[in-house]
Amino acid sequence: MDCSDFRSWSEAQAFYERQGPGDPHRLDADNDGIACEALR
Repeated sequence: MDCSDFRSWSEAQAFYERQGPGDPHRLDADNDGIACEALR
């Protein structure tokens, strides 16, 4: 999974939050807790 797999930022963020601790899919490049910021 990467950011291009999501239709919206909210979809990406919800997926990111469901993954639990860590960022196994590397959706949060700057480690600020916000996934796929380019989709915002």
